Amino acid sequence: MDLEFYNFVLREAGVEFQPGLSEDEIQTIQTAHAFLFPPDLKEFLTFALPVSGGFVNWRNAGREEIDRRLAFPYERLFSRIQYRSFWREDWGKRPRAAKEAFAVARREFEKVPALIPINRHRYIPDRPHERGNPLFSVYQHSFSYYGGNLAEGLRNEFRRCFGSSEFSLQRKLKRIDFWAELAGKGI
Repeated sequence: MDLEFYNFVLREAGVEFQPGLSEDEIQTIQTAHAFLFPPDLKEFLTFALPVSGGFVNWRNAGREEIDRRLAFPYERLFSRIQYRSFWREDWGKRPRAAKEAFAVARREFEKVPALIPINRHRYIPDRPHERGNPLFSVYQHSFSYYGGNLAEGLRNEFRRCFGSSEFSLQRKLKRIDFWAELAGKGI
């Protein structure tokens, strides 16, 4: 990913930037929120920190705001569980009571990669902890792929600024436990 090029294009799109996050800031955020930035996202955020246009201002956002953004994908699923439109067979038989179903889902969600908010309702999983994790779009109650990696996801999000009006997606996408299944089914 050519960080200078992406920084330039996003600035042209009106995104404001602050100096990139320091290693200490990265460690503090990761510890506070119990996830690891994938290496390509970490590199992007340490180069220059986008702070407008729907990006998370990791330096100045309050803990509540970050926690709210981190919780959003799970809240969408809890809503689907409440209305009985989502349940995985491998979780066992769905309990009758919503409270019990939520408890099972919470335990299961602890096992899956965390989704880290990037921009608006675009997320990247923290595992595997390597470059090239796909971006997912979590919109209302649906989950879909939004980019095969961080660069492609940003190009899709700001495609007009990159000189294209077409959404593009790699043919071979990295499979991310749990989230790939939801995105593949268009849930």
